[in-house]
Amino acid sequence: MEPITFDQIKAQFPDEWVLLANTKFKDAKPLLGLLLAHGRDYLELCYQSQALAAGYQDSTIVYTGEPQTHNRKWLRAIRSTEPPKTA
Repeated sequence: MEPITFDQIKAQFPDEWVLLANTKFKDAKPLLGLLLAHGRDYLELCYQSQALAAGYQDSTIVYTGEPQTHNRKWLRAIRSTEPPKTA
């Protein structure tokens, strides 16, 4: 198995999670690595990663699509004007 560039991985598997081994990074972005697995379900890939990455120096899971920032959930706090009731 030969390492392939992250651009090639993104072209083959758009909007998927990929498990890479022996990954080379530059400025915290993957440049190339050995593709071990891919899929749309992050948790499933996490479960498989320990068995698949055994014997490799390191491994990482990376998303090939654009990060979604519009799905943040915010907690709305409402302050009551009434004093707290105690029993």
